Amino acid sequence: MEWIIKVNLWGVIFGCRFFLPYLRREAEAHIVNISSDFGLIGFPSKTLYCATKFAIRGFSEALRTELHGSGIDLTCVYPGAVNTGLIRNGRASEANKKEREAEFVERRSIRIEKVAEKIVRAIERRSSRVIIGRDSYAIDLMTRLFPVLTNNLVSRLQKRIPFV
Repeated sequence: MEWIIKVNLWGVIFGCRFFLPYLRREAEAHIVNISSDFGLIGFPSKTLYCATKFAIRGFSEALRTELHGSGIDLTCVYPGAVNTGLIRNGRASEANKKEREAEFVERRSIRIEKVAEKIVRAIERRSSRVIIGRDSYAIDLMTRLFPVLTNNLVSRLQKRIPFV
């Protein structure tokens, strides 16, 4: 638990804290924090991961507000599955679930190049957030319009998710 909080949340916080003094010296600057579509919805078997990604969302929104008028913009990114190799090479408590999740991500992943293009476009537009991937758009829309229905639907579908 400590490891995922340190990597996902403290990594973002310390990264911003470290670079902000340098960014403040520039006429214009931009911070990009990576959350996840799991920062938009609670997902079964990903409780701590979701907690860190929701925390990145809140941290980013608050920091962007604090930076208003400073010349430093901030974009928080919510990608869906991206095959970075992180799952296959990362930590997991159950090897068989890890393998099923890695295979799932490999089948449904968004190309890394597409993610990079969308992030660059968001920086150019000074967007506060960017949702990447069809699944992520659907999650964002559903959780905004029908939060209770969406959570109930995810709860019912969890038996069909191969790595839950």
